[in-house]
Amino acid sequence: GIGTFFLQKLSAMTAVAIENCLNQQRLREISYQDVLTRVYNRRYFDLRLKDEIARSLRWKDDLVCMFLDVDYFKRINDTYGHQIGDDVLVRTASLIKMQVRACDIVARYGGEEFVVVLPATSLQSAHEIAERLRQSVHSNLYDFQGEQFRVSISIGMANLKNFCPSSPQDKPNCESIGTLLLARADAALYQAKESGRNQIAVFTNDDLKP
Repeated sequence: GIGTFFLQKLSAMTAVAIENCLNQQRLREISYQDVLTRVYNRRYFDLRLKDEIARSLRWKDDLVCMFLDVDYFKRINDTYGHQIGDDVLVRTASLIKMQVRACDIVARYGGEEFVVVLPATSLQSAHEIAERLRQSVHSNLYDFQGEQFRVSISIGMANLKNFCPSSPQDKPNCESIGTLLLARADAALYQAKESGRNQIAVFTNDDLKP
């Protein structure tokens, strides 16, 4: 009767609403994704970083930010071509995702640069993850017209506990803390590059230039 018809109509409408939600979610994810590597893009990363910092401060958790850069990427492109260069980026992104947890945020930050945020992680654990990652990237073989070659990455990292706002009643500006954290991880990355690449550097307060 009417009751059954109403329920059928209702379930049909619900199905449409769910489908619309899923489609919107997919669209949203596409706009948050880097097209090539399928990790998050920089815009989405910046939003998530702010949220994660707020959460970490609220729960008094540490959080580690990691910059990863493919060494001599221009040389790879020049030697083997952009198709191989793209393959290297896609493979590196998937190796990063294999080493981190589902709750960690992986994004492509620029050309050959990736950034990872590890919430509720100590610097020591993050260092172990980074080392596994460095090794897995370096043990991966690429093939170009019968010639095999390896790729290495440099990693710089900084953690939140190093510079939490001093007084807890202050409302922390998570955006500026995020900017500072990224700048510190980036400074550590520069250090890793300067020291010969294919290695990990951790930001310490000694790195602050007067």
